Amino acid sequence: MSASLINDPKQAGERLKKGEIIIFPTETVYGLGASSLNYDSCNRIYKIKNRPIDNPLIIHVTNVESILEFSYIDSKYLESINELTPGPISFIVQKKKEIFTAGVDTLAFRVPGSRLAREMLKYSGPVCAPSVNFSGRPSLTTLEDVKDEFLDLVDGILVGEEPEIGLESTVVDLSSEIPKYLRPGYLSFDTVKKYFPNIELHSEIHLSPGMKYRHYSPNAKVSWIKNDEEISEKDFAFIGFHSRVNAKEQCLVSNNREYALNLFHFFVKMDKKNISRIYCEMPLSGTLFDAIVNRIEKAINK
Repeated sequence: MSASLINDPKQAGERLKKGEIIIFPTETVYGLGASSLNYDSCNRIYKIKNRPIDNPLIIHVTNVESILEFSYIDSKYLESINELTPGPISFIVQKKKEIFTAGVDTLAFRVPGSRLAREMLKYSGPVCAPSVNFSGRPSLTTLEDVKDEFLDLVDGILVGEEPEIGLESTVVDLSSEIPKYLRPGYLSFDTVKKYFPNIELHSEIHLSPGMKYRHYSPNAKVSWIKNDEEISEKDFAFIGFHSRVNAKEQCLVSNNREYALNLFHFFVKMDKKNISRIYCEMPLSGTLFDAIVNRIEKAINK
């Protein structure tokens, strides 16, 4: 039975609360949602995605106050957290009360920037929502791709807007003495450091959703390409800033925001066209540089 398309965020939230699996858009990517208080529903996410059960899920909430019931957050961090939310950033904190966390004693939460998502969360309560993709594959950023791959696997899809960023959230660990910057996203290390001056670049893969296993990989072999580097192959795809007249398929972008928004959709599209090789031009320095490089490197090292 195919999922129903839902236009009302209240209806989507109420159905999540009843235990259904609902896909919903955020400002980053689409999320595959289940009530964080319904363990059977959360475990169903792992089956749908074929996701390793020890890979934790980010909990989405309508505001910071609603996660305080379930977590310990050092009071010195609250002002900075509130200044950075709603937005494309997730925080790892110590768990206080029972809620689905895949067996770890910390939880990751975020308040999505999407007004539609936050309205839904008013009615659903906390929702575990990894990105919509099969484990290891590119995250889905368009309704077209979501319907193509997941329509028959979930109970409903909330529609009304599309992601604006195209890459998953920044992840910051606040569960120990020194804050750690674990995953790059729209908010760079330098930006986050303004709010947490003693933060360190880190990579503790067991703490952060989206880091323990390889991610974002299309079927095609992915490689970097320099602007002045020639490609001798015939059947290849290209994404970047400078046109490749001999590319079978290409996605030209003018800035990093366009690059980030189009990257995963381009990977998915090339899989549908059975392209076996994708070349990626290095992003421009500045906003989203680290995040784009991180996702492409993970796709390369599959």
